Formats: sequence, C-alpha cells, structure tokens
Amino acid sequence: MTGKENAMAAATTPTFVSVEDYLHNPEWERCDYVDGVVEERGTPIFDHSAWMDAICYWFRQNAEQWNIRVRPEYHNKVRETRYRIPDVSIIDFDLPKEIYALTPPLAAFEIWSPDDRMRLVLRRLNDLESFGVGQIWTIDPADGVWQRFLDGRLTDQELFAIPGRGIEFNMNEISKLVR
Repeated sequence: MTGKENAMAAATTPTFVSVEDYLHNPEWERCDYVDGVVEERGTPIFDHSAWMDAICYWFRQNAEQWNIRVRPEYHNKVRETRYRIPDVSIIDFDLPKEIYALTPPLAAFEIWSPDDRMRLVLRRLNDLESFGVGQIWTIDPADGVWQRFLDGRLTDQELFAIPGRGIEFNMNEISKLVR
C-alpha cells in the first residue's frame, strides 16, 4: 500500500473504543456506542430541540397519572457492547432508577435531524426494538409526521396507546406544544 492508501484506510477505519472509555468520555455523551465504535448522532438544531421539549413536556404533565418518568437522552444498554440514546425515553416509575437503562423503556422517541442518515437511524431503531422497548416513535420536524417503528418498519401513525396503563392520545396533541 502506498502512503496515500494507508492514510485513506486509516481515515475510514473506525477506532476501537472500550465501553468504559465510551461511558466516561464527556465528548461522547450524545454518541451511540456500537460494538466498540462511537457513532455520532444527528446534530440537534432548533426544531429538533423544540420537538424534544414538547415531547418531554407532554409526558411530564401526565407523569403522575401515568406512573412514568421522562428522560431525555438517556443511555439504553441494548446489548453488552451497544448503547443507544433515544432523544426521549419514557420509563415505568415503579422500576428502580438505573444509571443506564438496563430495563427497556415503555417508549422511545427519535427526532430526525437534517444530517441523519436513514440506514443508521433504522439500525438504531432495530436495536431499541430488539432490546424490548414497547413503543418506538419518530417525528420529522420538517413536516410534523409521526411514524411508529414496529417489526422493523416505519409506518405513519398518530395514536399512541399503552392500554394496560390507561395511556391513549393522538400524537398531534404533542404537535400543538411545539413553539
């Protein structure tokens, strides 16, 4: 290999990082961790932040009634060597507090950022689903379309429901809170 080829290979080869280094490096606090590789998430911009705030506000105002906790950007240990960080996680209040989610949340929300890539987001959603997250939702701030991720697919949907907990509402209620 020539010097130029070596430099190109080094630039495209991910550097292995231990779980401990990942968890204790503040530079990676918003990054996912996948089998030794730190993966940057989409850059949150104004609209992303506004939607995240609206989702958190909606669930927090109902937290006592629904017996839940709302956690933005909470690390979910989906496998021994994988951590995913949904934009918002909804957790059963009766579960013990965990530094990192070792128990699947009731729901997780991902808000699209302009630089998100579909393939990487789908991998993230698949990891959350295989972890056992009850409901996985995405919202595109550009058009306000809600999609539910189920069985490896995204489908347009507006009704959020966890019947055994008495939680049911139209996602457009959250949309009204975006400012």
